[in-house]
Amino acid sequence: MSSEQRLWVEKYRPMNFKDAVTMHTDQIEMLQKLARSDDFPHILLYGPSGGGKRTLIKCLLQELYSTSAVHKIKSELKEFKAGTSGSTTVECIIFSSNYHIEVTPSEAE
Repeated sequence: MSSEQRLWVEKYRPMNFKDAVTMHTDQIEMLQKLARSDDFPHILLYGPSGGGKRTLIKCLLQELYSTSAVHKIKSELKEFKAGTSGSTTVECIIFSSNYHIEVTPSEAE
């Protein structure tokens, strides 16, 4: 995907559940209930590329923290030692804000 396409996608990505109401209505309802509850579990989203996982998480973060800072994302390349001896290293791009961290192991090199 080119950088121009990414910018277009980010420009029109829903930033809160109210804007995302036309997609994944059952999942949005469940995530809104979780955001309002006192017991928020760890969650793992999975699905095909382009299925809306990142959008749902960004909307959830907005619901939880009510700040635009959740949308200020930085990226950095991290190196992890793999194996029991630690002789193999794996590089992975980590996306994060002050409110979350995103790791995509399938993109590791």
